[in-house]
Amino acid sequence: MAFTTAEQAISFIKGGKAIVTLKSVNTGAHKTFKIERAKTGSNYFVSALIGPNNLKDYLYIGFMREGDDGRLWLNAGKKGKPTRPDYQGFNALLKTLNNGYIHQGLTVHHEGRCCVCSRPLTTPESIESGIGPVCAEKMMGA
Repeated sequence: MAFTTAEQAISFIKGGKAIVTLKSVNTGAHKTFKIERAKTGSNYFVSALIGPNNLKDYLYIGFMREGDDGRLWLNAGKKGKPTRPDYQGFNALLKTLNNGYIHQGLTVHHEGRCCVCSRPLTTPESIESGIGPVCAEKMMGA
C-alpha cells in the first residue's frame, strides 16, 4: 500500500525495521530500501536492494539520523557512496518528506508479505496483489 502523507511515510521509516519501495509515477521504475535502527544510539542503517533476493541482496548506502529539529538526514559514513543513484534517490525522498510532502511524481509503498510464503514483497505490483511473482507463477501452474 502507498502512503498518502509525509507523516505516514516518516513514521513508517522510523519504525526500526522498515522496508519501503519508491516508484516513479512517470516511468514505473522502482527501488527498494531497508531502514534498520542501530542497536545503540539514534541512527538508522539504510540499504538498497541491488539483486533478486529480497531477503539478502541489500547494499549499505549510508546511515540516517534525526536532527534536533526532527528532520531526517542521510549520511554516507565511511562505507556509503553519496554518488550512487540509490543514495541520491533516498536522500531526495527524505528532503521532500522533511518539507511535509511526497513528491507528486513518486509513490512510496510500505513492505508487504506474500500470502503464500510470507516473504517480504518489494515490487509495487506484488505489494498491491499480496503475492510474490514466484508464488504467483507456482499457483498458476498448480
